[in-house]
Amino acid sequence: LFNPLGTPVADGATPKASVGAAVAPGSAPFTVVQMDGLSFSAEVDEVDVAEIEIGMTGTVSLDSFSDRSFEATVAEIEPAATFTATGGTVFPVHLSLAGIDENILIGMQGDVQIEVSSVAGAVTAPVEALFDEGGTAYVYLIEGGTLVRTKVEIGTLTETRVQIISGVQPGDNVALSGPVELVDGMAVEIAE
Repeated sequence: LFNPLGTPVADGATPKASVGAAVAPGSAPFTVVQMDGLSFSAEVDEVDVAEIEIGMTGTVSLDSFSDRSFEATVAEIEPAATFTATGGTVFPVHLSLAGIDENILIGMQGDVQIEVSSVAGAVTAPVEALFDEGGTAYVYLIEGGTLVRTKVEIGTLTETRVQIISGVQPGDNVALSGPVELVDGMAVEIAE
């Protein structure tokens, strides 16, 4: 598959690839891309990169395909750090994509979730449901249209989920933090 590197630009610049254009030794007129060998490059924060290993699996979500995800495998972890625009330190991690089709284009943006560990049968809740007061973790269970402040013991915590070891059972409804302060005994309705 041949991809032209560019198109003619303004101000009299020479096109990179056009019929009759001269090609200098230092400028490639096209790029050859092997579409069945595409990879996704992620920037992993320095705090998290030690958890990543070659061969781990991940799920890539592309902004262009919000209704689909793609399986990927960690193929390379670059040993040299780069810096974000805000001054953070990240390491490039390259993942081989599987199950791609002709609609995937080079340069598409997205996110990846890499599973570094798992707990079978864990009860989890969104992190927005977890509250802390004086080192005591609690959630607000919804029972009969009323909030019940319930002390919980937590386990593993990710950016989006928290493992609840005790205090909540599978199928329990918990309230999420929001613009209204939650109070024990508050009347609520479950949004569908």
